[in-house]
Amino acid sequence: ASKLLVLSGHSGSRIVYVKLRGTVTNLWVFCVYLPHGARSQPSHEDTLRELEKLCQTLPQRRDLVMVMGDLNAKLARNTKGYTGKFSPHKSSNPCGVRTLNFMQARDLLAANTFFCPRSTNSEGSATYVSKKAGQANSLLDYCLISRRWRSSVKNCTTSWAPSLRRFGKGIKWDHAMLTVKLKMRIKLTKPRPPQPDFESLSDP
Repeated sequence: ASKLLVLSGHSGSRIVYVKLRGTVTNLWVFCVYLPHGARSQPSHEDTLRELEKLCQTLPQRRDLVMVMGDLNAKLARNTKGYTGKFSPHKSSNPCGVRTLNFMQARDLLAANTFFCPRSTNSEGSATYVSKKAGQANSLLDYCLISRRWRSSVKNCTTSWAPSLRRFGKGIKWDHAMLTVKLKMRIKLTKPRPPQPDFESLSDP
């Protein structure tokens, strides 16, 4: 993987990124932690604004951009072109609205909301389980990816294995881990068949 690394960097303590060289296009991966809505220094909005500035200045137009991490946002399901039917949330919270605006500005979709969770996963598509009794599970962690490369995402799954190892067998608290499978493809351009030359049939 080190041979594919072109560039790496960070912005503060909440955003790190790498640029990887691909055979089809370059891949930019931004790993992000966006503070929850109650935090003010820095706020969710401030960190999202810094992320958008990086996404505007670093990747080229044809590069594949992926933003992964704890975005502390609830995105409504079935937002055409941006979220799929597997989000557990009927509506977006304020952080979700800001995140959706960012997605629309940078032409990104939430890939993990388009894939059905495993039948063995009792939490469904949720990625966060609170320790507080009675609080509903939430989808707060996302894999955002360039919409033009949507067909390259073959799967996006949730794993609670790190939580089980950390807190003990059968205990799922805090955040799950997202795993995405990519297979980058380009559309094959078929050569145009030769056109007949009708001028040679015209009268001399």
